[in-house]
Amino acid sequence: RDMTSIIGNNDGGGIFSFLPRANEKECFEELCGTPHGLDFSHVIEMYGGRFSRVRDWQQFLQACEESLHETGLKVIEVITDRESNVELHRIMAEKAAKGLELMLASETYVH
Repeated sequence: RDMTSIIGNNDGGGIFSFLPRANEKECFEELCGTPHGLDFSHVIEMYGGRFSRVRDWQQFLQACEESLHETGLKVIEVITDRESNVELHRIMAEKAAKGLELMLASETYVH
């Protein structure tokens, strides 16, 4: 079976960065950061898959394109930063909310 899986790796604990306590830097990393430092490539290769680690948009596009021409399991790991990830999610949520408001306020929207 052919499959390409894309995983985000923020070195663990990224979900907790959305909590209000994330601003308390003194103890947050120790209690919630949970950095694991794991290299997932070994597990993927152990099962005969192909592993790619990408750090920017160009590498991501290239890895996706290459995966279309290969058979079997392919895993693309995207390295992310916890703090910028939270900020990006907040920006996208604001934009989505504003877009929804505009759509609902539009005269062309069918109720």
